[in-house]
Amino acid sequence: MDWSFGYLTGKVPVVDNPMGGNGNNAHGHNMKNGMIHPIWNHPRGNRVKEWLNDSKDYKGIKTFYPFVNGNFAMDNLFYDLNKEMIEYLLEQDVKVFLLQPTTPYPYLGARFWKDADHIDFFQRYLKTDSTSFKKIRELASFRVIANAKKSVEDADKFHSQMNSKVTGSFTDTDWQTKPEDCIKSICDTLGVEILSDRLEQWRPITEKWTGNMARVNKWYQQGINEITTAIVENNPMALPKLDLMGQITIMAHLMKDHGKRLILPTDDFPLDSQHLNRYIK
Repeated sequence: MDWSFGYLTGKVPVVDNPMGGNGNNAHGHNMKNGMIHPIWNHPRGNRVKEWLNDSKDYKGIKTFYPFVNGNFAMDNLFYDLNKEMIEYLLEQDVKVFLLQPTTPYPYLGARFWKDADHIDFFQRYLKTDSTSFKKIRELASFRVIANAKKSVEDADKFHSQMNSKVTGSFTDTDWQTKPEDCIKSICDTLGVEILSDRLEQWRPITEKWTGNMARVNKWYQQGINEITTAIVENNPMALPKLDLMGQITIMAHLMKDHGKRLILPTDDFPLDSQHLNRYIK
């Protein structure tokens, strides 16, 4: 959202590949372009306060995306720290727009990580030193759905307290399905003009992004059920390639939706429903 605002209002340059995972993409901007992602609860100091101080002489609109890093915060403190951060920003006369999560997925905020990144994350999440996919799948599959449900409940409570205090707020569904309406609302609120030539270039980018998000939602709303049903009913199905998070999700939904546990003997996860059927209990 911050990149889209900056791009559409001419605050940041055209990027090579806004959807790209590396290099000059929509996240690859710094304070020179008026954009940054400072951490409120960084172990080495409050980066948000530092950034506001360091950029006080910056001319024009400063767009930034401050956040509380969940890796450095206990679960019960995450939204307390978010509230503390937002109240500080409001005291500094910062215009704050919030994006509210309303769906439980993607679980644990999962992106398309490499398995090595998954291992590192789950070791922290599960408080384990294990590098075994088998062990991590087993432990995490008992927690991810309950965690996701609680996260949405906590977010709803937080936003019910904060939405009326900030400049504007949107739900994740709003942003994923109607991004142009969201950006226009922000620009109208701030009295900033959207450049027509940029808008024409931006629309194909956002169409691709909303398409990607639709595929993610379809996976959680439909794809997972098709796979778990095929496993339980021993129907033949070739599963798509699954990273560790995908494997954990299948195992979690086998328990939640079918009352079945998938107990695999090794780190391997066969991509065949009938093969997996042999290991459900």
